[in-house]
Amino acid sequence: MRVVAGKFKGRKLKTPRGLFVRPTSDRVKEALFSIVGSEIRGANFLDLFAGTGSVGLEAFSRGAASVTFVEKDRIAVKILKQNLSIIENREDVKVLCSDVFRALKFLHSHKKVYNFIFMDPPYASNLVFQVLKGIEKYNLLCRGGFIIVERGKEEEIERHGDTEFRIINKKKYGSTFLMFYKHAL
Repeated sequence: MRVVAGKFKGRKLKTPRGLFVRPTSDRVKEALFSIVGSEIRGANFLDLFAGTGSVGLEAFSRGAASVTFVEKDRIAVKILKQNLSIIENREDVKVLCSDVFRALKFLHSHKKVYNFIFMDPPYASNLVFQVLKGIEKYNLLCRGGFIIVERGKEEEIERHGDTEFRIINKKKYGSTFLMFYKHAL
């Protein structure tokens, strides 16, 4: 794993042994940020189920103003913090070692709002709808912002119940889907 582009381009990232973390591939990261384009510059970015932080680090490398990482696995958080060593000034980078739902409530209590929220929950966990409802409940996505969801191809990806968010774009990369959500009009 590496940072694909931006200020930290080419820097190698640590990943754990085994399959308890499934890092987003460089190909998918490159595609994601190609779609997002220059809108990432100056944005506030929330990386849910962050694992080792490769997506949030990519956002920061490409000019995001701030990144908040949420990951509950302590081993992954330890590696994430090692990966953050490539950043000189970490003032605008926060790591929450927490369950996603507690983190959403915490971020709301601190009046945080994000331009981009990326989530990559464990495949087949059926957490996407619940997290979308939490983002909606706590009003964490700014108007005009995007929620980006990474899913496996075997999962039902269209049915996320009744939320104020609608899929505006869906892309497939091998066995991975990226879905882009915005507030419904």
